[in-house]
Amino acid sequence: MAPLPTADDSSALLRRVAALIGQGRPGAARPLLNAARRGVPETAELLELDAALLDREGRPAAALAALDRAVAAFPRAVSLRLARAGARGRAGNWAGAAADAAEAVVLDPDCARAKALLGTALLERDRAPEARACLAEAVAAAPADPGFRQALARAQDVLGDPDAASRTLEDGIAACPHAVALRAAAILLRLRRGQFAAAADLADAARRAGAADARVFCLLGQARTGLGRHAEAAEAYEDARKLAAADPQVRHLAALAGPA
Repeated sequence: MAPLPTADDSSALLRRVAALIGQGRPGAARPLLNAARRGVPETAELLELDAALLDREGRPAAALAALDRAVAAFPRAVSLRLARAGARGRAGNWAGAAADAAEAVVLDPDCARAKALLGTALLERDRAPEARACLAEAVAAAPADPGFRQALARAQDVLGDPDAASRTLEDGIAACPHAVALRAAAILLRLRRGQFAAAADLADAARRAGAADARVFCLLGQARTGLGRHAEAAEAYEDARKLAAADPQVRHLAALAGPA
């Protein structure tokens, strides 16, 4: 019979499990997690990893049930509250997500992620003013987090302040210049407002910075089309097609634009 792992062994195994989950290798992580839990008491960290692994294995309902059990066992563990808030949000249970995120804020008032999750859940529940306040605090605490900024900009836009939303996103680009999703959100907001020149400038800046994917090139194509620069738009769509040749929407846009 193999010897039971020590607490130090289990900690090392859990670190490896977390790395494998992050790498998208649930099949390799599962036996290590099973080994880590043999002969040692369950911890909040172990239960959180078990739920994350279940989710990676394509078993979201089982993952949520595991988080319910984990929160019941460790009700003051902020990380478990945040994990369950995220799982509830993905399942469309925004009331439950808000409740968990709010509890996490009570347990750790300085946790920027908890405030961001609470703000996102409130926004999904059509409580945009409260969402904006939570998300503004999250951005103030972690100004270089692109996800926090995107959520805050969305709340500002919902509340009818697109100028503030643009500032939030564009200030974020300066803080985290390689965040492609942040750049795409800023470009899209300008496009929606009919500000084609500003959108094209943002997309060109993303391209020059090496922070452009197929979506950014498609948005650049739309901006150039709005400016009547159709040949340049076709070039942008062709660049998008090269980056995402299998994407049917990209292929469709490139075909509509015609030859570069």
